[in-house]
Amino acid sequence: MRSLWMIVALLGAPFAAHALDHRPLAAASDKLSAATEATRQTVLAGLRDAAQDNTADANEELYKAVYGSRFGQLPEDLRYRTLLVLGMLAGQDADRQGEAHGLLLRATAMDQADGDAWLARSSTAYALGDYADSARSVTEIARRWPDVLHRIFDQPIYIIDTKLAADPAQTATRQAMLQALFDARWTDRDGEPSTLWRELSNLLLVQGKTAQAAAVASRITSARVILSMRVDKRFDALVQRDPQAFDVDRTMAAELAAARAAVVAHPDRLRPLTTLQTLMLDTGQNRQVLAVTDAVMANVRAGKGKSSYKDFDDRYVWIIDQRARALARLGRWDEAAEQWAAATRQPEQGGMNVSQIINLGDYYADRREPIRALDMVAELGNMSPYGRMNLELVKLKVAVQQHDQAGTAEHLAYMRAHRNDAIALWQRALLVSGDLDGAADLLLQRLRNPAWRSSALVDMQHYAAIRMTPVEAEISTRWTKVVAQPAVQKALQSVGRIESFRLDPDQL
Repeated sequence: MRSLWMIVALLGAPFAAHALDHRPLAAASDKLSAATEATRQTVLAGLRDAAQDNTADANEELYKAVYGSRFGQLPEDLRYRTLLVLGMLAGQDADRQGEAHGLLLRATAMDQADGDAWLARSSTAYALGDYADSARSVTEIARRWPDVLHRIFDQPIYIIDTKLAADPAQTATRQAMLQALFDARWTDRDGEPSTLWRELSNLLLVQGKTAQAAAVASRITSARVILSMRVDKRFDALVQRDPQAFDVDRTMAAELAAARAAVVAHPDRLRPLTTLQTLMLDTGQNRQVLAVTDAVMANVRAGKGKSSYKDFDDRYVWIIDQRARALARLGRWDEAAEQWAAATRQPEQGGMNVSQIINLGDYYADRREPIRALDMVAELGNMSPYGRMNLELVKLKVAVQQHDQAGTAEHLAYMRAHRNDAIALWQRALLVSGDLDGAADLLLQRLRNPAWRSSALVDMQHYAAIRMTPVEAEISTRWTKVVAQPAVQKALQSVGRIESFRLDPDQL
């Protein structure tokens, strides 16, 4: 069941109930021929079976009707609901996504189509990798049924935007979606989707719509996003228009204040606390990261974790993860490893916690403990393309430390072939392997590619000094040499600038 509503709960209500409730079915018509009336009865039986979760019979009956010669003679409202329900049923089968999308295209072309029908269409388009049509569906929903947007999880929206950003032919489709979301005042689970508003403001600036771009940028609340705009010459018109709005320290202070207020307002949830932890890590408040979660850890030790926090199963693992990061920044290496080990024992979506296992494996590799790193990740199975790139990076570090030339070549080859899955990780891989010329060439490509430029510029900034593991320190030294290369500096001057910020350097 790979359709989007099954993977990320895009649809909240049972599809059959939605298709049947609140609308009277078309009555039999005296003008219908016997054959057409037989088709109508087949449809009614299929819809009843769908409403009763008898999906096998519903599939068979509705399929027979839709692809029969008399379907076009049925009343329009009945045809609409038939197409919608069969499209949703087909969408539950990974092998029928194309059929499902075709049915839902037909359904949404009809006057009866509502927000749920367009959600289903977006879902099947997404499952097929047709991100343009998924975006068009989201746009339609945002424009006509903005109250339905809360039923779309955050991640698909960001993925759609990323996919469209990589295809210049889809710029108009991408901009229409972002503008519709902005006009609908859409927010994600953490508030304003600042990265999306940055992208929309850039698209508007390209068109010379500075006032509109400024209005979009005014809803950016992330200091990290503000930083990325300050150092990128594409946004100079906005920065010069309102310098105070692009003050990173001021924005971070506001973010921290909002995060603290959210923690107080929602004492029964961990998500606001993990947001606060992230911001504290960003600003070097490592001891405070530990302090703000002491009560959570005490509740967990007392066996009150699930009873105290509604999102315990989803978010507690990130409380541990970020405590581990704080401990590492404080140089408490063994305690950090213990915290990450505890995080690996927390399930992820009901199964093995791939994210935390990779995090701990990477930490061991960064401490130059290759055997422990390899043992940690040895049994990992299927994962996302981004997760696989992280795994390959861990294995690459191990191979380099063990002077395994064949292994090094193998992991570099995989990451090179899949670099578009995580271009910044490929940048890091070249630094790990000591290929500084290759790293410089890639950085030039990132600076010249509008879709990659922002993250490249962010990586190049000067940040606060932090305690690093041996491998982190080595990578940082190599990165400084890459950034200093004359060709890189020349490319930088044409698109951006380097400034100093009192923030954690994050990755590079």
